Amino acid sequence: GWGGDGGRPPFYQTAAIVSGHGVAPEMRRIAVTTEPAGGKVYLDDVEAPGGVLALPGNDRGPHVLVVEDDCLIERRDFRAGAEDSIKVRLKTPKIGKLAIASTPPGAAVTVDGRETGTTAPAQVPVSLCEAHTVVLNLPGYKEARATVKGIANPVSVILARLPEGWLRITAGYPVEIYKDGRKIGSTDARVK
Repeated sequence: GWGGDGGRPPFYQTAAIVSGHGVAPEMRRIAVTTEPAGGKVYLDDVEAPGGVLALPGNDRGPHVLVVEDDCLIERRDFRAGAEDSIKVRLKTPKIGKLAIASTPPGAAVTVDGRETGTTAPAQVPVSLCEAHTVVLNLPGYKEARATVKGIANPVSVILARLPEGWLRITAGYPVEIYKDGRKIGSTDARVK
C-alpha cells in the first residue's frame, strides 16, 4: 500500500488539491518595482507586502494599482496579463493643502508666481515635498514673502503697514499720477 491514505498514490492526492476540491485556486505572483526604488505598492487599497501582487491564477478582473513614496504617487487601472513583473516610474507629486493666514486677513495669495484667486486665510493645494514661495499682498501693506517646504508648517504673516506721507516724482517728461483710476497729480506735484 501507499500508506494510511486508503491506498491512493501521492500524485492522486496532489491532483485533488490542484483541481480545486475544497482548496484555494493556484495563486499567481507579479513583482512590482518602482523608480525610484522603495515605493509602497497597493492593489485595491490593500498593501502588497514586498511589492508582490498575489492574485488567483484565473483573475482577469479590473483592479486599481497604486504605487507611492513620501512625495510621489501613481494610480492606474490594472488587469493581470502574461507579465510576471511590472515597473512603475513615480513622477506625479503628492498634493496637500497649505494653510496660509495674514494679519490683517484678506491678503491676496500667490504661490510660486501663480495667483491662486484666494485671500488669506486660505488652504492652497501644493506638492508635498517641494519648496514653495508664498507672496501675500494687501493694499496699504508691504508685500510679504515666505518660502516653505511641504505643508507641515502653515504660513502665518503679520503684514507691515506702508508708511503714509508725501511722495515726490520727477521725470524727464510729463507724467500723470493715478490712484484707483483717479488722477491725483502730475510730474513735480506733491501727492499724498
